[in-house]
Parts: sequence; structure tokens; C-alpha cells
Amino acid sequence: MKNAIPVQNPDLHTEVWDIIEDEVVIKKDIKDQLIKIAMDFFLTLDVDNIFDTITLTGSMANFNYSEYSDFDVHILMDLSKINDDQELVKQLMMSKKSLWNEKHNIKIKNHDVEMYVQGTDEVHYSTGVYDLIKDEWIAEPAYQAVDIDKTAIIDKVVEIKSRIDSVMQSPNRLKEIDKLKEKIRNMRQCGLETGGEYSIENLAFKTLRNLGEITKLYATATSDYDEMMSIDEQEVKLVKEYISEALKHHGIKLRSR
Repeated sequence: MKNAIPVQNPDLHTEVWDIIEDEVVIKKDIKDQLIKIAMDFFLTLDVDNIFDTITLTGSMANFNYSEYSDFDVHILMDLSKINDDQELVKQLMMSKKSLWNEKHNIKIKNHDVEMYVQGTDEVHYSTGVYDLIKDEWIAEPAYQAVDIDKTAIIDKVVEIKSRIDSVMQSPNRLKEIDKLKEKIRNMRQCGLETGGEYSIENLAFKTLRNLGEITKLYATATSDYDEMMSIDEQEVKLVKEYISEALKHHGIKLRSR
């Protein structure tokens, strides 16, 4: 488990960042490719208004990257220009984002590329944000020695993993998973708001994600829902036979299609 806990590195990712005239800038080939991918994603949003800019954020724009880190690319837009109901627009953008990320498996330097739509007024808790269009930092991360309490992180991970394991055995699993997903989201949000990126809650969430526990939770919820909403072909056949026999009893013949 310890290998899955995010760490703080002494430098930004050397395969992603260059130092030119004492300025830290993203490598041109990576920047150009991320912009191209973001533009392709933007076209799938099917909106009339133009975006404000495209940013790279998260651990790949900071010192806490690992082998599990993604290129988190955000398209910043004024969502109020799409529709007055911003909550509805956010949900639509989240759906578009999920569809894109599930459909594509794009990697750069062995790291996944993840797309996201961010409202221009949305609070974003990251100390590393790079503007890919302007090719400059919006928030440049500064290295600071951080004492990561791995014991506390492991304790939190074990606690949540135990809940995940318990939920998996629940007879009302789908409903319980939805509750746990919300609890985990709230836990991480609270950690980001109070302690930032290196809070125990945020690092515990990232560790669970690195271990595959978050993916397992979401995948199980999806498969359970699909199974619940599906119709077993054998059951359909038996129902049809029962109806056919009942109608025959009353002298009614089914028309073949």
C-alpha cells in the first residue's frame, strides 16, 4: 500500500517540464498535443460559446506526481452563457467528460490524459495551474518540505476500504454504494478546503484510487444497475410461452412478426 501513497518529489516531472532562461515551461510537443486533444474534446461538447482557456493542473503540474498520475486538462468556460440553470449545465458537462474519458485511452509519457470542463467561477484547490494557451503559469507551485503522515493516511485508507468491502456484501448494495461514493467525495472536498492537496483526506482518496478501490466502487455500481434494469432472455421466453398458451386456451392466435 505504501507505494500507492502520493509522495512529494524534489522537482517537477522532468519529461514534462523544461527550464528556459530560469523560467519553468511545459515542453512544446506535450503542450501542443494536450491542446489538440482538448480541442477535439471541446467539439464534442456541442456548445456555441467559446472557452476562456485550457489549463493543465493536478499532480502533473506539481511536485506530488507519481506513476499513477494523470494529465488533468481543464477547459475553462463561462457556463452561465450556455444556460441560466448552471447546475444542469454542470451535470451535462460532467456527463460529456465521463463519456469522453471512458471512450478514449490516451497516454502521454505513460500517463493517462483526462479531460474536464471547469466553470470560470468554480473554486479550484490546486497550487499548480498552467495555462496551455498562453504558455504560462496561472499558479506556479513552489517546493515546500511537507511532512506526510503516512500512518494517518493508511489508517484512513484501511477504514474506507473496510467500508467498501462491507458495502460489496450488502444485500442493498447499489443504494449503499451511492451513499459511500457521496461520503468519499465529501471527505476529499473537506480535506481540500481545510488542508489543501496534502491533506490526509485528499491523499487517502488518491491512495484508494491508485489501489483501484474507487474504480471498483464505480464499476460495481454500474454493473449492478445494468443487471437490475436488464431482462433475462429465459424469463422473457417463459413469459411469452405462458401468454401464448393462455391465449390459445381462449382461441386467440398470436401473429408472428
